[in-house]
Amino acid sequence: MIVVGITGKAGSGKSLLARALEDRGATRISLDEIGHEVLEKVKDQLVQEFGSSIVSDGTVDRTALSSAVFSSDSNLATLNNLTHPLIRERVLQQLSVVENSLVVIEGALLFDIGLAESCNTVVWVKSPEAISRERLLRRGMEEQKVRSILRLHKDLEKYKDRCDVIIANDSTPENFVCRFVELSKEWRIL
Repeated sequence: MIVVGITGKAGSGKSLLARALEDRGATRISLDEIGHEVLEKVKDQLVQEFGSSIVSDGTVDRTALSSAVFSSDSNLATLNNLTHPLIRERVLQQLSVVENSLVVIEGALLFDIGLAESCNTVVWVKSPEAISRERLLRRGMEEQKVRSILRLHKDLEKYKDRCDVIIANDSTPENFVCRFVELSKEWRIL
């Protein structure tokens, strides 16, 4: 089994590449999707840390939680300490049972969660900040949240040099995917 990690800052195009590989038969594991599931498992601890305002209709309100978390580095560290071990455990469990020959783990926090070492190849997706900002705004995020996320993600740059491949996403989505697919053939993962 070949495991490809795809990482980079928010809005860089990680999900676009992961879905392109999924469309070509890979099993895709999204750290964001697993993270959302994990939030429900640690809901009681989150309420203890951040208050009941982060829960709406019995589930974690991710918008309210992100307001609390992205306003403070210590709040973010608290959230990460609660969720990262569970996310890592869940991904490793999925990897142990997957029967596909190609798996893609996609997420900005691939290194922080300790999953890069589970990958045969790690790809860093880079994109100019202005383009990333525009992509995030098009997803419906508020400007202040976008600024907070991009500020926090600047710290992820330290992992770029530890990646096997760096690919720029500075053109159309179609061109970007085509360039990545060609590189994937060179790496013999497609």
